Amino acid sequence: MNGIEVLKELRKVRILWRSPIIIYGTIKDNSHIDQVMALGAVKFITKPMG
Repeated sequence: MNGIEVLKELRKVRILWRSPIIIYGTIKDNSHIDQVMALGAVKFITKPMG
């Protein structure tokens, strides 16, 4: 299960609808970040590589 799938599942849980979710990942693709934000994440933090 990837982060997007986890985020979708968390948003299905009524008690967690208002919980702020921060995603911490290695992807720097803007379309991926936009998708995560559209699903309800409040922040996307990019992990440093190397």
